[in-house]
Order: sequence, then structure tokens, then C-alpha cells
Amino acid sequence: MTNTGKIARLPRAVRDELNQRLDNGEPGSVILPWLNSLPEVHAVLAKHFGNRAISDQNLTEWRQGGFQTWLRHREDRFWLRCQMDTASDFLEETEQASVADCLSAPMAVILAAMIERLSGEAHVNLDDRKGLLALVRELNRLRNGDHQSQRLRLQSKRPAATEPA
Repeated sequence: MTNTGKIARLPRAVRDELNQRLDNGEPGSVILPWLNSLPEVHAVLAKHFGNRAISDQNLTEWRQGGFQTWLRHREDRFWLRCQMDTASDFLEETEQASVADCLSAPMAVILAAMIERLSGEAHVNLDDRKGLLALVRELNRLRNGDHQSQRLRLQSKRPAATEPA
């Protein structure tokens, strides 16, 4: 579902700065005057909200919704960067492994943790189960592609068979 509130309609650069300020613990009493003074904010408020200023309630709703999404997205990007750094380090060390080879170990740990969590629940959420199965299928697809590429590389290195004259 797309957010259509006042803050959600602001330009991304403004939302990102707002999220940084929230993340730094800046109070609403400081944020609201800053936010409502920006020309970009005035333009959005005039176009969509009859020039009504962003209120404390709007900011509270953003903290509980859009800001939380921003935090999760930032954490996901950080986690992915860490995994890719680990994969890159591993590739440099082995000089032959694929990224999927590098990612399969942390993915296996994640899958094991998810399986353990799901197996301990009396009632397993269907969405969790579907998500887990989708992850397993995707990892399997990635690994199969790598194995196919490896087979092709090995075949191309074999000497060509000579045909009898």
C-alpha cells in the first residue's frame, strides 16, 4: 500500500533528512519548524493538502510507519553489504568460488535459524512458511545455475575430441 500522508508525499531528499534527524533523536519541537519552513514542503502542502502545515500528529504517524520502514530498509542494506563484503573476501581468498558459494553458508545459517524458530511454534504462520520455502527455492536456483556454469567451464577446458580421418 502506498503512503499518501503529508510526509510520505515529500521529496525523498527531505524524507531522508527527516529520517536522519529522527534517528539522531531530534525532538519534534525542533523538527516541525524546520520541516514546515522548507519550500519543497510548502509546494507539496499547497498542491495536496490545502496549505495545512505538517502537525505533531503527522510526525507521530510517520515515526510509527514510514520511519520504521526506513530503519528496516537501512538495516537490510547494511546486512547485505556485510554479506557481500564477506563474499568478496572469500572470493579473493579462494580465487575460484562463486558469490553463491560464499552466500550459501550465511544463507544456510539463516535458514537453520528460521527452521528452528518455525519448528518451535505451536502454530506456524503460513506467510513465514511460504517465505522460508521461497528462500530455499531461490538459493537452490542460484546454486543450480552456478553448478551449470561450472560444468560448462570444465567442458570448455577439455581438449576437443579428434575425429578419425
